[in-house]
Order: sequence, then C-alpha cells, then structure tokens
Amino acid sequence: MSGLVSKKSRRRQLYTIAIASGKGGVGKTTVAINLSLALCRLKQKVVLMDGDMGLGNVTFMLGLKGVKFNLEHVIDGEKRLEEIILEGPEGLLVIPSGSGVEKLANLTDPQSSTLWSQFKEIEAYGDFLIVDLAAGIADAVVSFLAASESAVIVTTPGKTAILDAYAILKVLHQRDATRVPLLFINQYQEESERTGTSKKLKAVAKQFLGLDLIEIGAMKKDWRVEKALNTQEPFVLKHDKSAIARSMYDLGEYFIKASYRLSEK
Repeated sequence: MSGLVSKKSRRRQLYTIAIASGKGGVGKTTVAINLSLALCRLKQKVVLMDGDMGLGNVTFMLGLKGVKFNLEHVIDGEKRLEEIILEGPEGLLVIPSGSGVEKLANLTDPQSSTLWSQFKEIEAYGDFLIVDLAAGIADAVVSFLAASESAVIVTTPGKTAILDAYAILKVLHQRDATRVPLLFINQYQEESERTGTSKKLKAVAKQFLGLDLIEIGAMKKDWRVEKALNTQEPFVLKHDKSAIARSMYDLGEYFIKASYRLSEK
C-alpha cells in the first residue's frame, strides 16, 4: 500500500455512493465500474469496492490479473483492508471481493464489525468510495445503503424489475425514513420506456412510502455494453465518445456537485 500514499486526497471528505438493485441482471456492476472510471477521468480519486460478498466479479470485468488477496483475507485477519487494494485503469483503486466464498456471503456480526471498522483507513485515499452491492434486500445491503451519502437503485424497464426495485426501496425506507434513494434506469430502448418506468416507480414510492424518488440518470440498451463485458474493457474507456459513456460522465458530474454541496454544509 505504500506506493499508493501519494494518491491520498487532500480536498474534501470521502463521499460514499452505494449502488444496489432489487434483482440481478440489471447492469448494476456495469454502472458501478463505468461511473468509477468516468469520475477518474473527471480528475477525481476513486475507490471502487466490490461489495457483492461471495459473488464478486468487479476484478474480472476490469480485466485485473493476478489478484492474490480479497475481502476474505481481511475477514480472517490475515490482511488489513488497505493492504488488499489494487490499482486499476485510470488510477482507479479497487477493493476486491471473493467469488464463490460462502463465508463472505454469510458474514457474522463480529466479522462485519471487523470489516466496517477498517473503512476509516481508506478515507484518505479517495474523493469517492463507490460500493457495488449484491442484488436483493439482504440486511448488509440495506445497512450499507442507509449509511452511504448516496443510495442508488438501478433498475430496468419491465414489471418484474420495477417490483423488485420497489421492494428494496420499501425495505430501505423502513430502515431509514429520511433517506431519499436515487434512481438510475438501465437498458431502456425507447425514451417512452424510460419515462414510463420512472413515472411508475415514482408514483408507487410516493403513494405507499410517501417518498419523493429522484431519477439521476439513465442509459439506453447498447451493443457496446455487452461487448465490453465479453472483452473485459469498460465502455467508458473503449467507447469514450459514445452516448452510453456520456451518461456515465453526466452521472459523475452529478455526484461531484453533490459532494461539494455536502462539504460546504
């Protein structure tokens, strides 16, 4: 970790963005990775944590090779959190999770405490901490959403995806009624599909939770997303001038403004 000391941020407090979804397959990890890289290209220092305990694939999607240590070694007390950080493209710092590791998917309370107590150690290394959480409404997911500065829910159009997105909104609201989640709509094909999805979720959130859901962005379905997954080349890097990359830069600029507003309070 000594080689990363020069990357410490001296500008403002670490701003945490937790990204979740009601179900898998909606592109949550793709959004987390490409948002992280967009922020790096916008001159921000970013730490991306693979928070999908036991089923993490952030390092694979980034094409990072030779990963020796991950969150399993932190939980077991073999490594400290800052010792497992990897450097990815554009200076992105990555905290890898394990894949197929049952103990990470079912952390005990003491193990969770061991992990969370170490997050203070990485605060100096970034302007942003982006956490790619597991899909669903597990307690650890909801806890991290509630504790973050911004809780982003990714969904796609369609009844099942909307119902699952509402489920996580409901559980998060029960945990913290003051929290206003942020909505990102992915993989829509027509503008009417995006606006329809947004209206439906906003309507049910307002009617049943009294919640004014905020839509912060959207990304159309695009062949370059699937290609990026297959080639392990994030589309923000491979197709920098595309509309889908622009959607990530717009999202990054939204959070940069939000982080400065928070630091001015």
